[in-house]
Amino acid sequence: QDLRSTGYVARLGEGLLVSGPDGHTVVGTDGRAGAAIAASQQTPRISDDGTHVLANDPDGDLVYADSTGAPIATLKARSKNDSGYYPAGLVGTTAYASRPGTGRSVAWDVGTGAVRSLEGELGFVNAASGLGLSYAGGDAAGDGSRSCTILLELSSGRQLWRLCGPLRMLGFSDDGQYVLATGHVDGFRDWLFGSLVVVRASDGAIVLQGGGLQADAEDDVVGARMGADHQLTVQVWNGDRRSLQRCGLDGACEVVGAARPLPNPGVPAEPGPYILSEN
Repeated sequence: QDLRSTGYVARLGEGLLVSGPDGHTVVGTDGRAGAAIAASQQTPRISDDGTHVLANDPDGDLVYADSTGAPIATLKARSKNDSGYYPAGLVGTTAYASRPGTGRSVAWDVGTGAVRSLEGELGFVNAASGLGLSYAGGDAAGDGSRSCTILLELSSGRQLWRLCGPLRMLGFSDDGQYVLATGHVDGFRDWLFGSLVVVRASDGAIVLQGGGLQADAEDDVVGARMGADHQLTVQVWNGDRRSLQRCGLDGACEVVGAARPLPNPGVPAEPGPYILSEN
């Protein structure tokens, strides 16, 4: 029952990885729960081919595991007082993770154990494009005008663009050609962008906005992902119900999942009735 009300689902190997009360659990094709991968509630990252997962444990250690949940390698946090690592993603056998609060990240070769320090705090990486999104700090208590995200080339560290403003990045499209973001960011005085913003990776241009500027706006987008076909799958919130829609970059949408009530209407932040897979 606990796993059926999960807020996170990703394809891993021939089964799924889902969040639950004890961390993230591998679920086989028979529906049986298998190994738990770490116990942190930080979002795990799945490799591009779905065969490996990168997660962090309660001590902040970075754990690289196979599709059954069996650990293959671990990168220990620097000290007990260290915040440890937040996983950003996998590109081949290189694991990327941020060191929160330090302005730094690491690139960890899980085969050799070599660790390279990187500037900026990586939030997401994309294996198909070799790009990463790095948070550049800012004024979360103000208007967000100095809160910036940098798109960089992972192989060289070269910055491709810097986008500043009250936006929180949600990740890449599958092919890395677009970046998804939301303008609904806690801590900023005013929301200047809608609940879904699509940014073109090649030049940082905003090509699509969806949802309103208020938390209770009609047809508010509460979850989205984009495949390599550049079609968006979005979960749309309207009152105490949510529907599932498919949308193009031209803004045209069609309903693919009828509006259904939230399992707990009094707590709109809880998951359901639809959960979008992470991959």
